[in-house]
Amino acid sequence: MRFKKGEVFNLEKLVKIGLPLSAGENLAKHLGIEPKDFFKRFLGMSDSTVRRWFKRDQLLSTRESDRVVRYAHLLSLATNLMSGSEEDARTWLSSSVYALGTSTPLETAVTETGARRVEDLIVALERGIFS
Repeated sequence: MRFKKGEVFNLEKLVKIGLPLSAGENLAKHLGIEPKDFFKRFLGMSDSTVRRWFKRDQLLSTRESDRVVRYAHLLSLATNLMSGSEEDARTWLSSSVYALGTSTPLETAVTETGARRVEDLIVALERGIFS
């Protein structure tokens, strides 16, 4: 995906069009998750869909693209919370958190409501509010 000179980056527009499969693959690698597992567990794709899409390298749907952006945002917030350490952020995102009912932040963020709950927890932790 290339931008023309003077073109404004518009994430909302890109999500509506559909992000490339590689965006999800790259994010999965940053999260320390096998890309096919990430697509199935966190984007809600079936086994057959994942196999088919990897063969054709298609664009993600709007829903799937939105979830990729959601998880990228949470990784960014968690990395900031962990003083810039993506490794520590990955560990936290994939660890059981008591404040989330012992679910992991990644599991909780499967829904938009869950993602907001994870964001609220990160903000509370940044402000020193014990959750």
